[in-house]
Parts: sequence; C-alpha cells; structure tokens
Amino acid sequence: MRQTTCLVVPAVIVTLGLVWSASCDEDVSTELKPLQMPDAPRKWAPAVKAKHLSENVKKGLAWLVKTQQSNGSWSQGEESAQMGNAMDKVKALPNVADTCMAALALIRSGSTPKSGEYDEAVLKAIVFVCSEIEQADDKTMFITNLRGTRTQAKLGQFIDTFMASMLLAEAREQMADEAGTKRVKAAFHKVMDKIEKNQKPDGTWDGQGWAPVLQQSMAAKGLNRAKQSGEEVSEQVRANLEQFAQHQFETKNGKVALAAVAEPPPAPGTISEADARGSFGARFGTGRAASVSGAGGSAGVDLYAWAANISALRDQDNTNAVEMPRLKERLAKSNDESEKTEIQATLDRYDRNRKALEEVQGTLVQNLENDRFVKGFGSNGGEEFLSYMNIGESLVVSGGEAWTQWDKKMVENLNRIQNEDGSWTGHHCITGRSFCTSAALLVLTVDRAPVPVAAEIRRR
Repeated sequence: MRQTTCLVVPAVIVTLGLVWSASCDEDVSTELKPLQMPDAPRKWAPAVKAKHLSENVKKGLAWLVKTQQSNGSWSQGEESAQMGNAMDKVKALPNVADTCMAALALIRSGSTPKSGEYDEAVLKAIVFVCSEIEQADDKTMFITNLRGTRTQAKLGQFIDTFMASMLLAEAREQMADEAGTKRVKAAFHKVMDKIEKNQKPDGTWDGQGWAPVLQQSMAAKGLNRAKQSGEEVSEQVRANLEQFAQHQFETKNGKVALAAVAEPPPAPGTISEADARGSFGARFGTGRAASVSGAGGSAGVDLYAWAANISALRDQDNTNAVEMPRLKERLAKSNDESEKTEIQATLDRYDRNRKALEEVQGTLVQNLENDRFVKGFGSNGGEEFLSYMNIGESLVVSGGEAWTQWDKKMVENLNRIQNEDGSWTGHHCITGRSFCTSAALLVLTVDRAPVPVAAEIRRR
C-alpha cells in the first residue's frame, strides 16, 4: 500500500480508515505531515432534489446501451463528417475514456453494477475497465495500450486514467459480490498509484493534448472522489492541485480574470514577489500568472479554462468541507503544539481555497450571461459538453438562482440539438457520438452528481 509523510485526513464516504499515500517530495521538511483521525461514516448525496429523468435523457440512455460493445466497452463511434477519416483505424476500437463516460452517465440515471435498469451494462463496463488496468504496467500513467484516440488527442494522453479513477471511485462499494469488490479496489489502487507517482511539482501531469486543462479538471475530480470514497489519497497531491487551479487566475481592474502570462507557479505554500502588489494570488497564497498547461492549455478558449479550474476548486472544497469540522475538533483536543500547527496550516489552506472559489464563481456567473463565452470554441464539441458538466457540478452545490438559470439554459440547448435517435454529435474536435452523448447526459443529470455530505456543504 502507498505510504507517505504527507498530512492526510481520512476519506469520508462509504468506507473510512486511516489513510496513507505517496508522491511527495523527498525533502520531508516541506511536506504535510500524517494525521491520525477517527472514523466517521459519511454518504454521498445530490446537492439538490433530483429531477425525474426526462424523455430526452431516457432516449440518450437507450442509445448508449444499444451501442455498447459485447465486451462491455464503447468506442468513439460515428464522428462528424468534417473530421474526415483520420480516426478510421481506432474509431471502432474499445477505449477506456469513452467507456467510463458512458458508464458514469448510466450510473447518474440510478443504476449501479448490482441494481437498476442498466445494471448489466454498468457491470460489463466496469469489468472491461478493470481488465484494461490489470494488463497495464505499474509505473507509467497509461492504463491502456490503445493510443491515438480522439479523446487522448484533444484532452490529453492520460485522460483514460483520470476517467477510470472517477468511475471506480463510485463503483468500488457498489459491486454485487466480494470478488467483484476486490477486483475493483485492486484496479482502483493501481490507478491511484499511477496518478500520485506521476504528478509534477506544479500539480499537473504530462499529457499534451489540444485542451489539457480539461484533462486537469478530470484529474481533480478523480482524486477528490477517490478521497471521498475511502481511497488513500496524498494530501500533498491535493494541495498541489488546489494551488495550481488558484494560480490560473489574477485580479485585473478589481475583478478576477484568467492569468495571462505563461510562467511556472511558485512552490506550494509560497507567495511570489509579484503577489505583493495585491493580486488574486496574494490573497490566496498562489502565483499570479498561468502556467503553460493551465489556462494556457485551454486552446485559447476561455470557457474551457474557467470551467476546468473552477471545477477543481469546487471538487477540492467538497472534500475540504467535510474534513474541516473534524480537523477543528482534533485541533481543540490536541495538546501537541507541532500537531496543532500542522492542523491549523491545513485549515488555513482549506479556507483560502474556499474564498478563492467564491471569488472565481462570482465572476463566472457573470460570464455565463455572455452567449459568446458559453459557446466556447463557437460550436458544440465534446469539450463544450465537458465544460458544461464542470460548470454545472460547481454551481449545483451552491444552488440558488445561478444554478437554476444555468440548468434551464442547458436543458433547453441540449434538448434542442439532440439527434433523433437519442444521441448527440459534436461539430469540432471531439465529435464521436459515444463521448458527446455521455457528456450531454452528464450535463442533463448534474442534479444527481455525487456530493459528499451535501447538507453539510450547503449549511456552511
């Protein structure tokens, strides 16, 4: 099992225990320290009262199940004609990222590997993903031998790994038998080891791609859902993710904006010299300029950068919110000054992230009134659908008018552009029907997205 000297508080969903992890720098003097915490069972729940599944959603789900391959996977499927035949060699081959997206869409409809209308389809998908992970090596970020897929080219070559972490986080305690549970957990541990071992000091992963900022958001989602599900996750890795996302913004004319200059962020917990001028970074302990793989990894599309980075801040806050009360309780009971210092530093970090999230979300809501911003690249592609999911999962936790208006806008738009057969097709970049249909369904069912102890987050 992974071991580390990073500060880790136990995960809070489904299964809990004292957790340990890896991937910190060797200089332990700069690391977060381990902290023993008592178990406290928690559950995932939607942040709002979930709507009934619409007829459009039901048609989309039926199309997904109809196009699942016999081994439980999905391929890219039919692409838009303007994409040409560049993907002919791989478009029909089973791939992990599309399979994970489709399985997550089916799970949002209420199915699990052991119950629900699509239980068999979900189970077959999980078995396929596990089989791919089992044949992968133990060191690199890859979990599949398939290369050159559309999602890898556009989002990043490790998108399959991050998507798998998201799926298995939700599936690990939903298997029908002990053997299935054991297999999923083993695959999950292997994926998390890969992710933690390969994170770079700035909080990113080598991944290339056209818009790797979206891959980065899936990394944040996977790591936080892993932590929330009971998996061992390095607190240092989460801290790096948190600071990276904050680093993508700066203050311009008194308002939060995407940072414009491509330069490396400072080390976690430091404040750059430029921050002394009162920028966004000064308030939140981050640098002021975006790194190349952050806002600069958005293909020049503001929608992608805003959606990806606010999603990371929100996913971090979702986890932090349920850890914070327990850390405060531990702080009040501790007589060890060193331990108290460590706990307080973590609480301060959580608080900075929450304040950053509030500022960024306030500006994002204003941006959503601009149709040009919402259109992203200018036409719908898988990247737009994924960005809409990120925004929806961020807004739904806060609820209120901003969430209500966004959800209404998305429902009207996606219902309007749905194909007659129930699928969705993109018109640029990621255009495959498997990914676009799954992503569109995840947008339409954002009100069912898992949030750790939703009531506690809303109450705070």
